[in-house]
Amino acid sequence: MWKKFILMFVIMLSTAFMFQSCETEEVVSPPPTEIVQYVEANYPDAEIVIVKYDKRDKEYDVVLSNGWELTFNKDFKLIDADI
Repeated sequence: MWKKFILMFVIMLSTAFMFQSCETEEVVSPPPTEIVQYVEANYPDAEIVIVKYDKRDKEYDVVLSNGWELTFNKDFKLIDADI
């Protein structure tokens, strides 16, 4: 009896965390001006494909048309760049 209860509780809890993690990112459109200016100055041949804001980490994830992925903090400072 308790094993079934514990198993159901674990399943419900993990499902709740799974749905919560999906709600932490949102697409930002139009992109913040600071990010657009940074991309224009540093990647003049690339365009912004998508900007997502991660509410949990308070970061902007930016995908460029040239394959670069940039991460900005909440103050629009570049903190990571990957290709």
